This record gives sequence, C-alpha cells and structure tokens, in this order.
Amino acid sequence: MKTFQSIALIGTGNVGFHIGNQLLALGIPIECFYTRNPTHQLELCERWSTKNCTEISSIQSDLVIVCVNDDAVKSVVDQIPLNCNVVFTAGSVELSSIMRENCGVLYPLQSFNRSKKIDFSTVPFLIEGTSVEFTEKIVAFAQLLSPKVTVASSKERGMYHLAAVWINNFTNHMIYTAKNISDENHLNWDYLMPLLHETVAKISTLSPYDAQTGPAKRNDEKIIQKHLDLQEGLQQEIYLLISKSIQQTYKKDDKL
Repeated sequence: MKTFQSIALIGTGNVGFHIGNQLLALGIPIECFYTRNPTHQLELCERWSTKNCTEISSIQSDLVIVCVNDDAVKSVVDQIPLNCNVVFTAGSVELSSIMRENCGVLYPLQSFNRSKKIDFSTVPFLIEGTSVEFTEKIVAFAQLLSPKVTVASSKERGMYHLAAVWINNFTNHMIYTAKNISDENHLNWDYLMPLLHETVAKISTLSPYDAQTGPAKRNDEKIIQKHLDLQEGLQQEIYLLISKSIQQTYKKDDKL
C-alpha cells in the first residue's frame, strides 16, 4: 500500500464494521483491531484475520482509523501513541479540537447499517488534515475506498452532517411514524411504498421546492385540522410544526 504501511481500526459501530469489510475486500490488511465489545472483538478479529488489540495505548500501526461516536473521538484519540497517524470518521467533530500532529478526518457521507451491504463506489468521503502533506495522504488512501473524495473544512463538514441528519435521520423517522399509523389502523403498507419511491425519485428531476405538494402547500386548513384531530401528543405537534414550516416557505407564492 502506497499511502500507509499498516492500519489499525478502532470501533465496531456501523461505520467501523463496513470500513473494515471494505478494506478486507480490497486486500488491505488490518494489522490490529480494538473495540470495547468483547463479542465483536473476537468475531471480527477472526473475520479480518487481524491481531486482537487489548489496549489503545499499545497500538503501533502507521495509520489508526477511529470509528467511534462523535462524543468519544477526543478521548479515544488522546490514548493513541503520538507516533501514529490518526484519522477519525465523525461528522461533527472539529479537527482543531484534536491537539496532535498528523491527524485528520475520513468522513463517509452515508448512512450505515450492519445488516445492509454498502456500495463504496457511491459513497462520498470528506477529507481534512492538519497539514497539506497529510491531507494529500488521506485523500490518496480514501481514493482506495471510493472515487468520490473531496477536501472539506470542519465547518463545511459540519453543515454536510446537519443536512444529512435532515435528509436521512429525520426522513426515516417520518417513515417510521407513517408505518406506525399504517400498522395501528390495519392499512396495507405496500400501498404506500409507490408513493415513497416517487417522493424520492422526483427529486432527481425537480428541486425539493418545486416537488412539494399536499394540504400545507395548498393552505388547506380544513384538511390540516382533520389530520390534527386524528393525532395527539408529540406526533400532533410535529405535524403542525412541519405544516407551518411548509406554509411559511410558500407564503410568497400566495402573493403572485
């Protein structure tokens, strides 16, 4: 491998699991692996044919990839020997908060789930490093994983992460809520799937602004109230807030 001589991986969350598998698929060996989960430790050490690392402070690999929750990044990185190069995969952690040389970001802009295989050729990687030279090394390494690699500042990455939460996490929760409504009322969920697919598909040809439809867009207060009467609690509050946001977005159209 041209970029780094050896690699260690820390963390067995969804991101770490998939990056480890991708490295394996590319024939890039993982020298050692650490996680606090003993079951995952044994399972993945065997799967990846890698050394079981019992202490972070004992790692001596050329590159250490830290795949842990955002709030744990700093405490984990602080335990890694200073002679190691380090990258972390967190979306919202500013690089300036990590006080060490040869540290950087390898952020995959994608949603990961252990039970679903990821096509890394479609995954954008946002890169940042503490120096121009180290940034170039991370870019070269990331290009082994995906052709979609770009350099982004901590501020840009933070905004990407915010947008990603809206487009993925919040959208998925909306679908979860719709599934509950369907199940609780003994509806056929399959009847709603074509609508879901069309909602996503039309964004490829229309802007989200132009694609908006529904009672809030039309300012149909009777329908909105009817829907509010069918709900209660937090779900009702969320429906009302989103409806108000849509109405505010298209308020200027009423004056045309």
